[in-house]
Amino acid sequence: MGPDAYSRKNLYTNPEANPILILGIGNLLLKDEGVGIHFIRMLKGKTLPSGVEAIDGGTRGLDLLLLMEGHKLVVIVDCARMGEPPGTVRVFEPKDIVPDRNRGFSVHGLNLASALEFGARFGKLPEIFIVGVEPESIEVEIGLSEAVRQALPEIERAVDGIIARNR
Repeated sequence: MGPDAYSRKNLYTNPEANPILILGIGNLLLKDEGVGIHFIRMLKGKTLPSGVEAIDGGTRGLDLLLLMEGHKLVVIVDCARMGEPPGTVRVFEPKDIVPDRNRGFSVHGLNLASALEFGARFGKLPEIFIVGVEPESIEVEIGLSEAVRQALPEIERAVDGIIARNR
């Protein structure tokens, strides 16, 4: 990779034309941990509203901040352990999630909470909402559990609601 590998032009986002970003993150190899990516794949078969783009953020850490750069609103869809029944969907703001100081770094860089905390301290973040989904399983397996798969329409309603309230 050359020096421009992580430049804005190589991240496939266009915040000028699409000020709203739906960012699905997670790991497809860990069953429900991949819910954000499965959600983005579901959206690829639909027509998004004008000014909205959907991106698979995969397992990125700190460079999630580059994907968010320049957008007015970012809606992140991710697996979240909340102590709720599997498939439960909740909306959070960055201040609602706490970085795990014991796991601040992963093989992919910073975790989401730490990356957002870093971005808030050292840069200008857009308005961000996180749609969290309680997993049933994060075992090594491709695909979603039935409970999380059935939550996809509720995730979509939550994302649509956030966008409608914050346009």
